[in-house]
Amino acid sequence: MKGNFHIDNEKIYKEIFNILAELAVEPWDYIKLSGVLLNENISGVSTIQECHSGESENISTEWRIFEIQDLLIRLRENFLRETGHRIWGFKFDFSRDGKFDVKLDYDKPVGFDDSSNMIGGDEINQSLHGLKAK
Repeated sequence: MKGNFHIDNEKIYKEIFNILAELAVEPWDYIKLSGVLLNENISGVSTIQECHSGESENISTEWRIFEIQDLLIRLRENFLRETGHRIWGFKFDFSRDGKFDVKLDYDKPVGFDDSSNMIGGDEINQSLHGLKAK
């Protein structure tokens, strides 16, 4: 099963790359995707394309974000099932030649109530008090 785990995950990475590559506007050399995996969705997603020249711009994912979301949830479930560790965050760096670097975050976001996908009122109040004190 472990071999299938790695093969399936690599397929997921390639599917995400293919979606973003279709949406990117020429010219581009790198695509970056990052965000947070909640219980049933993704949040704080950033999709950026960059050129060697240093220029960058956001990629408009439109409705395709739901395909990416489903792939990321599948990836999260694969990792949870095979390793016992839940993925909370993700960062993908793809290059035009299909090479990629993946960084996964296993730390639950501070204040996140995973029973309801919400940050509680106490955590919000703490944050607001912190802002007021500055």
